[in-house]
Amino acid sequence: MVCLNLPPELRYKLENMLLVAIVPGPKAPSLTQLNHFLRPLMTQLRTFFHRGYFFSWTPSREQGRLSRGAFIPLVADLHAIRQVGAFGSYSSRHFCTFCGLFVQDIEEINPDYWPRLRTCAQHRQYATEWLNAESQDKRNHLFELNGIRWSELLTLDYWDPCAFTLYDVMHGWYLNVADDYVRDILG
Repeated sequence: MVCLNLPPELRYKLENMLLVAIVPGPKAPSLTQLNHFLRPLMTQLRTFFHRGYFFSWTPSREQGRLSRGAFIPLVADLHAIRQVGAFGSYSSRHFCTFCGLFVQDIEEINPDYWPRLRTCAQHRQYATEWLNAESQDKRNHLFELNGIRWSELLTLDYWDPCAFTLYDVMHGWYLNVADDYVRDILG
């Protein structure tokens, strides 16, 4: 993790970055396994957001300072966004993380015919239904309908999975996705 409050020239220096976790291989973990890795981090982030942490001394405040923080946005490649955010795969029926367009309609280039954008409330409802399902068969059925599973990120009450996911710089910059994202999704 990096602190985006730091100036860009300091942000990515080794001493200013935090290694959160290393997920063991040799294969990528399943969503359920990944949620186990995310859970302790989400616990700390909830505390950091709601209660904050008090630092007894800082260079600018000798009497100490209360600090709060939030995890925004999730920047990753397509595969990681979908796995961490608990969206369907980019090759699944529900390929789009922003709307309900189905993969069989992928060639529809007129936005007037696209479904409405997903909302945070709708996403949370589908994820909660998936989490509370009585059986794996029911979960599979709900995922087939909605393309959404539960992610530990949803334990952050401020987290908006529809707005806070951004493709990484390499993909976003070179494919010009970042401009559209900032302008059209974040407003």
